[in-house]
Amino acid sequence: MLVRFTPLMIVLVLLSSVMARESFAQQKAANPRQIRANNIVNAMMERENAENADFNAHLTELNAHGWPLELKNLDTAQVSSSVLRTLGFLEYLKKCHASSDSLDRAFTDSLFILEAEAPGGKLEKSLRLVKETFTEERAAYNNFLGSLEDLFNSVLNALLYLQSEPYKVTGDKFAFVHPKASKHYMQLMKKVDEAMKEETKTNDALKKATAEANARVKQQNTASDDDFIEE
Repeated sequence: MLVRFTPLMIVLVLLSSVMARESFAQQKAANPRQIRANNIVNAMMERENAENADFNAHLTELNAHGWPLELKNLDTAQVSSSVLRTLGFLEYLKKCHASSDSLDRAFTDSLFILEAEAPGGKLEKSLRLVKETFTEERAAYNNFLGSLEDLFNSVLNALLYLQSEPYKVTGDKFAFVHPKASKHYMQLMKKVDEAMKEETKTNDALKKATAEANARVKQQNTASDDDFIEE
């Protein structure tokens, strides 16, 4: 049975919460508390910058090889290479999750200490904004990572199936030697399509979270020359 193959290409673009972040206005370091606050925010943003630069480098390398399930990449040697790259990327995504959790804990703990030491036990307006936008963008980023894991796990399942079932490529079609294999492969491809739609959705949500955070920060930065004040 011939299987018509519709080429799929995913464009993975991480509109980073850091790469595109509106910079928070630097506080005039009039006292040790303000200095500490500046250092905490700067350290968070530096880690996010490094995190996203590394992530984008991995995506660029991955995209350079093309979509693994595209017809031109389905000869046996390339499928084997795609399996290894996909496994490697899935392992990398696990490290991204761990790094994200570590950054979240470090930043949240630091703000918790500042909050406990603050007059009245309440963070200043600018620090509350930092905390809120960080939390919102971090949640969107983690959802995006999760959707990528689901997508590439579904891709891996399709690739492994191709390794287990003999097939032939003819023009823009390919045929499994065992006709019954086509039905199962189409089911696997359906899961890939569904995962791709979810990845697009979470990527758009991440971009939206970044845009909204930038708008709020820009408004805060222009509202007052001294945004390290209590409300």
